[in-house]
Amino acid sequence: AGSLAVPGEADCRPIMPCGEGTWGEIPVDGATLYVDAAADPGGDGSATQPYASIGAAVFVAPPGALVAIAAGSYAETVLIQGKPLRLWGVCPAEVEIVVTGSSSNVCPPSALCILDGAVGSEVHGVALRGSGNGLLLDGSEQVVVDRVWVHENATVGIQAKITQATTSLT
Repeated sequence: AGSLAVPGEADCRPIMPCGEGTWGEIPVDGATLYVDAAADPGGDGSATQPYASIGAAVFVAPPGALVAIAAGSYAETVLIQGKPLRLWGVCPAEVEIVVTGSSSNVCPPSALCILDGAVGSEVHGVALRGSGNGLLLDGSEQVVVDRVWVHENATVGIQAKITQATTSLT
C-alpha cells in the first residue's frame, strides 16, 4: 500500500515517507486545521480536538488554509470549491479518501472534487480510491497534486475537464 516502482526499478518504494507522530512531516502553521478519523465528532479543528472528517474542515477553512490529515480511512466526497485550499495527508500509505458512490448536484461520485474558484489548490500525501472517480478537477487552474496514490477507482482515476472555466493540473 502506498508504494510503487517506476520503469527501470526492480522494487517498490514508498510514494512518500509518513514521518513520525500524528501529523508526520506536514508543514503545519498556526492557522492549520486538523483532521483525524479517530477523533470524536464535534472537534474544533485544533491539533488536540481535530475534526473527524475532511469535509468538516474544508467547509470552515478560510481561503489558502492548510488542512492536515492524520492517518485513517475517510469515506466521503471532499469538495473544494470557491476557495483555494491545501490538503496534506501524512502519507498515501496511511491516509485514504474513499468515495462511496454517492454524489451531489455539484460533484459526481468522486473521492475529491476541485471545482471553480479553487485556483492554486494543492493536494499532498493521500490516496484516492473507491466506487467513482479518484479526482475530478473542473474550472480551477494551477492545481498541484503531489505524491498522491490514485488506485482502484471504478471509473476515472484523475479527470481534468473544462466545463465552467479553464483548468490546469500539475
